[in-house]
Amino acid sequence: MEEWKRVNRFRRLEVSDLGNVRAVWPHKVKNLKPMEMKTTVGSYLKVSVTDAATGKSTQIGIHNLVAEAFIPIPEDMQGVRLEPNHNDGDKHNNRKDNLE
Repeated sequence: MEEWKRVNRFRRLEVSDLGNVRAVWPHKVKNLKPMEMKTTVGSYLKVSVTDAATGKSTQIGIHNLVAEAFIPIPEDMQGVRLEPNHNDGDKHNNRKDNLE
């Protein structure tokens, strides 16, 4: 069964262990459609979200959202910007069990 967790930085955003993203309101749920984000190191999937603190719209990689919600950060790494690694090398596979 797909497990959903709220992403702390984005008040209405939830991400699943399968790499799906949705926006949640009191009476409505909207699945967000991923877009392709090309970088110098490959092509990632991203979604457009609004930051709860600033109110600004930004685009963020789905792998970052999954990692933030499901992968605990060791005490000695708190505050350090970490980049999730795709174990199988497929940058479109954002499942929790594929990220470290």
